[in-house]
Formats: sequence, C-alpha cells, structure tokens
Amino acid sequence: MDKKLKIEIVKQLNITQKLLAVCRLFKKAHIRFAVLKGAHLAYAYYARPEDRLFSDMDILIAPGDRLRAVKLLEQNFSLRFYRPFLKEKPITHYNDTIVLDGYELDLHYDFSPYHRYPIDINDFLAHTNSFYINGQELPGLAPEYLLANLSIHALKGYYEITLKHLQDVAKVTQKRPVNWEKLYDLLAGCGATYGSYYYFLAATAQTGAAIPPEFMAKLKPPVWRRAAFSHFVSIDTLPMPCRKMALHKLQITLSPLVQDNSLAWINSVISYLLKHNNQLATL
Repeated sequence: MDKKLKIEIVKQLNITQKLLAVCRLFKKAHIRFAVLKGAHLAYAYYARPEDRLFSDMDILIAPGDRLRAVKLLEQNFSLRFYRPFLKEKPITHYNDTIVLDGYELDLHYDFSPYHRYPIDINDFLAHTNSFYINGQELPGLAPEYLLANLSIHALKGYYEITLKHLQDVAKVTQKRPVNWEKLYDLLAGCGATYGSYYYFLAATAQTGAAIPPEFMAKLKPPVWRRAAFSHFVSIDTLPMPCRKMALHKLQITLSPLVQDNSLAWINSVISYLLKHNNQLATL
C-alpha cells in the first residue's frame, strides 16, 4: 500500500474516533444531529471505509442547538475556531469550522452561505436512517435528503468538485431506493433544480449514477439556460467549470444560472460585494 494512502487511512481512523465521541456527547445531551457527507458515505455506502477517504467531520444540527452544542464541545475538547465565534450566526456562513483536538469539525446549521438555497433543517433532521461505525448507531440523512445535500454542496461551490463527489451520487443511487419525487420537491423548494441537473448529469456521465430519465427531465433547464451552461460548465471534466476565472467572477457568472430564480443571485452578489468591496473594480 502507498505510504501516503496509509497516512490518510490512519488519519481517517483518528477522525472517526473523534466523530464517535462527539456523537455520543450530542446524543447524551439530547441534541438532534445527523452525520453528513464523508463519514456517512464511507461507512454506509462504500464497500470499505478507506474506499471513500475523508479528512474532516461534518455534522448537521438545528440552528437553535448551535450555542448549546458549541458549549458542550468547549467543555469536553480542546477547541480552536477558524473564524471568531459569534453568538448570532452570520448570514455569510453556513457552518462553524472548529479544530477539535487537532481535527477539523464542520458544525453545519445550513447548507449554503447567504442562505442561497433555503432549506428546512428540522425537516432534514427528521428524515434520517441509522448506520453503524464500530457498532455505534448513528443517524445519517435518508437517501433523497442526502442527495439534496450533496447537490447543494456542489452548487454552493460552483461545481469546483472532485471525482469522489460524483462517485458519491453513484453509490447512493445504486445501493438504496430513492424517493425521486421527494428529492425533486426538496430541490425545487430551495431553487436548485437547474443547477442540480448538471451535477447529476455529470455523475451519470462520469460514474454511472442510476438516475431515472423522467427525474432528469423534470430538472432540465430551459433552452437559454442550457446554452449558457454549455459555455461555462462541462459534464465531462473535473472540476466542471471549463473557463478559468477568479472565484468572485465565477460566482457572479454562474449564480444566475445555478439558482432557479435568475434574480435571486442579486442578493448574493450585493452581500458578497459589501463584504469584499475592494473587488468591485475588478468586475
């Protein structure tokens, strides 16, 4: 086995132990949570956890539990925050990134900055399936909620994703039944159908994700959007944006395409420019 891979696997095992400790703490304190992304996928959908490497912990909690959860973590672990911790959660962020005993924990209370893709966190927390790590039962999002989370994760980053993010879709759709009508409702409810179309199209093209054609037909953007998308995004390449641009230019270019409401991106741009007003001159 490659030495670098061995190091990554050992790190993943250490992260997993910390994740289990955090989950035990939340469960004991009756804080509702769900394990997101890497750890959930690795242990619930892949043949072996090392087939889906992850380098941090991702946990979803209700916004109302955020302060209590952080206080519990401070009482039980050594913490360092990437950003100054604010009691009022800032609209510019969707999680608190914490270094916990030397390992990164992303404590999510939303899925996208500026609330670009508004979702009901309590609804997501109410739809979980159990999975197990080392015999410990943990909640992970139900398949359609998991796919919605994965898609929004890709859209908020403007498709700057790697192959594993497409393989995740293939694993979920090939291993578990998906309520496709519910998934469509979740994506339509947060204005992410058109952007999700290209994420799922790429997952199908590159990793063989099993996505029904009738579901894709419902997501399919109108002709003018497809023409615009084809100019900036490729389903056959990674990362998917096929034009090299500074991040803020990529955001402003793709926002009106990936969000269903073409005008909704204006609020994101205004909020972004107010926070980064020194970049106004570069647009």
